[in-house]
This record gives sequence, structure tokens and C-alpha cells, in this order.
Amino acid sequence: MISAPALYDTLTAALIVHLQVLLDLELVGEETLALVGRACANPLVRAALDEHREQSAAQVARLDQGLELLAAPAEPRPSGLAAGLAQDMRAVAAAEGDPNARDAALIAGIQALKHAEIAAYGTARAWADRLGRQDVVALLTRSLDEEAVCDERLSVIAEHLVNLDAAD
Repeated sequence: MISAPALYDTLTAALIVHLQVLLDLELVGEETLALVGRACANPLVRAALDEHREQSAAQVARLDQGLELLAAPAEPRPSGLAAGLAQDMRAVAAAEGDPNARDAALIAGIQALKHAEIAAYGTARAWADRLGRQDVVALLTRSLDEEAVCDERLSVIAEHLVNLDAAD
């Protein structure tokens, strides 16, 4: 369920809402990483997802801390984006067929989630910087860097292994 519209009377208020949506994206992402990790046939993909799932817990803690620094509740604001990506990934994980092709599709889905998170972290960091909240910028930068590393690692695994194995 999508929550009621938020008040956007200041950039700080918009940042708070954005961080709450990002918190939902991270929490849903953690569950999705676990699901996809169990569904993947390739052990390198599973290892990358397991490692990033551990990082996700730290990212959630940093979002909680950032919201606390902004004197806002650390409550996730559900979004259709997180719910839709999770639903799509559940369908792919349950699909039958060639395990390599399914792994390729699972990587693509996780990368869609990572790209959404990268965009959200980048926006939040830019707004925090504009507001002079370097304490929040530092938290967001660390998570943004972790997301970029995960995305790059999945790209390398896909391009040099999984996609090759899945090719007809």
C-alpha cells in the first residue's frame, strides 16, 4: 500500500520523505536479495548477493541515523517502485527453464533495484549537500559507493560468466 502524500514545503521535508522511501527500498531489497540468492544457480552470484545483503543492513542503519539527524522518524514510506520490483523478482525466481538464463534475468532484476537505489541515494546526497548537512552526506556517500560496487560486480559476473553460459 502506498502511503498518503507527504508535505513538500521545504527541501528538508522532501529529503526526509525521500530517505523514508529509500528506507523502504532498502528493506524490500534485503528480502529480495535473500530470495534471489536462494534462487540463483551460480555460486558467484549467490556470494555477491549474500555479501551485499549484509551491507544492506548497514545501509538501513545509516538511513535510520540520517533520519535521526534530521529529527525525523525512521519509518519506511512504502513505494510502488519497491513493491513492483520485488513482485517481478519473485516471479523470475519461481520461473522454470534454463538455470543460466534465469540467473541472467535475476541479475538484471537485482541491477534494476540497485540502479533505483543508486539514483535515490544520489538525489538524497545532492539535497543533503545543498542543505549543508555534511553529516547526512557522509552517510549517504558510503551507501552510494557500496551500491555502485555491487552493481559493477554483478555486471562483471553477468558479462563474463552468466550471460555467456545462458547464450543459445
